[in-house]
Amino acid sequence: GHHNPTVKNVPYLSIEASSGHNLILSRDHMAFLLHGKKKEAVPASLVTVGDELLLHDGGTAKVQSITEVVRNGAFAPFTNDGTIVVNNGVVASSYVSLQPTKLVVIGNIETNLNWHDVAHFSQAPHRVFCMLFSTTETYNNVGISKWVEPQFQMSQWILSDDSWILPLVLF
Repeated sequence: GHHNPTVKNVPYLSIEASSGHNLILSRDHMAFLLHGKKKEAVPASLVTVGDELLLHDGGTAKVQSITEVVRNGAFAPFTNDGTIVVNNGVVASSYVSLQPTKLVVIGNIETNLNWHDVAHFSQAPHRVFCMLFSTTETYNNVGISKWVEPQFQMSQWILSDDSWILPLVLF
């Protein structure tokens, strides 16, 4: 999760959709789109005008415009199912993409893994711990969950161009 109410001048994308179903999120946070009958979690940076945002009732709202905005504060709670419903029923992911892609790319190889599922799987122990012990989330000085921070740093290192472990991950 992420919780930093004091951070100033944070860049976000404001996604305006039909019927007042709007969404403001970072470029890396994921929105759920409906493509045909397939639900996809995609980074906000990849959402385009005409895409269909998924609504909590199973309906959709067509994206009409996307603008960059600056706001104060950052809040992205973890939920048990990895999603959150905001602004009149728009479904968004609780997670971020670590790359500007729908699917995880390792080296130059695109996998079949989407970022939402990878993040949700990696947080399974965290969810179980919270269910068993009903704990309160704690955050570091920039607002990232102390539970998530080590996994986040390790993932960034594995995905970096100079990581020597990348070949081991691939094979």
